[in-house]
Amino acid sequence: MAVGRESHHPGPFERFTEPPALPDNASPAQRMAHKLKSQAGRKLYALRKQTVEPVLASSNRDGFRQFYCVA
Repeated sequence: MAVGRESHHPGPFERFTEPPALPDNASPAQRMAHKLKSQAGRKLYALRKQTVEPVLASSNRDGFRQFYCVA
C-alpha cells in the first residue's frame, strides 16, 4: 500500500530511530506508514530492490531468446 513519497537522504537521527507508538484507532494507511518507518520494516522493504532481470539478461546472452510455456 503506497502511503506517500518520502524525501531522499534522511538525517541520521531520523534514519536510526524507531517511530512513536501508534494510536489504537489508527487507519490501515497509518499502520503501513508506521511499519515502513520501523527498522524491521525498512529491512523488509529493502528486499524489493532484489531483481531477477540480471538472470534473464545473462540467459539472453547465452542464446536463449524465447521461453515457451508448455501446459
